Amino acid sequence: MPSSRHQVQILAAVVFALTASMGWLFVAMPHPHGLGGLSGAAVVDAAADLKLEQAAALNVTVTSSASSAGGPAASGPRPASGPPPPGRLIIRSIGVNAPVLGVGVDKSGAMGVTNESYDVGWYNRGPAPGDPGDAVIDGHLDWYNTSHAVFFNLKNVQIGDDVEVQRLDGVSHHFKVTKVQSVGYNAVVPGLFAPTGPARLSLITCGGQWDVTKGEYLQRVIVDSILVS
Repeated sequence: MPSSRHQVQILAAVVFALTASMGWLFVAMPHPHGLGGLSGAAVVDAAADLKLEQAAALNVTVTSSASSAGGPAASGPRPASGPPPPGRLIIRSIGVNAPVLGVGVDKSGAMGVTNESYDVGWYNRGPAPGDPGDAVIDGHLDWYNTSHAVFFNLKNVQIGDDVEVQRLDGVSHHFKVTKVQSVGYNAVVPGLFAPTGPARLSLITCGGQWDVTKGEYLQRVIVDSILVS
């Protein structure tokens, strides 16, 4: 008969194996609106390869669709001859330091989103941050692999906070937050996606309650900011 010490070692090995397998299943199973049991904000890898960011930001393949009133325009992507696109978004007050990818419109005519929890999407059919008009960047509240995606804390941004957008050529633009609001998911917001006027930046994520029937959150958190440098 094995000694009591040997039995303890065997039992510990079995428990470890079961824990590891269950942990793998927990992490691997996707959840459409986040895993409530996880904590900690999703942050971008500080060693992210800028070349990969450049390739992703310059990839402007999007799905054409008619736009709805107040929504994003259905024009084509910005010409490549203009200023370099944005490569990184930094909001120090809420710990965001994320790569920026170009997005267009989805099949419903709404602004597209990225496929990862840690990056954000710039609407590349409208103004770039720093250009005249309203540049728009969206990000996930939560995602399949986390309950705290890149814009989980966007609602906590304060008026006066600094928002920095770094272009792929190293030029940075700074914006000052002027308004934080929550609107219905299908609301028409005046000035959002405006192609002309003073240089502005709008940040968008989901908010409110998750509607199981509709399969989406019922609110949108919108942060408005103006160009200061």
